[in-house]
Amino acid sequence: MDKIKILVIVGPTASGKTALSISCAEKFGGEIVSA
Repeated sequence: MDKIKILVIVGPTASGKTALSISCAEKFGGEIVSA
């Protein structure tokens, strides 16, 4: 059984989380979930 890997990015407002999330999602073929 394959393990599911989850990457969590946290930080203060305007610290570049969204840009990093988009880059990671493109590189690793992931999805962005914003809550």
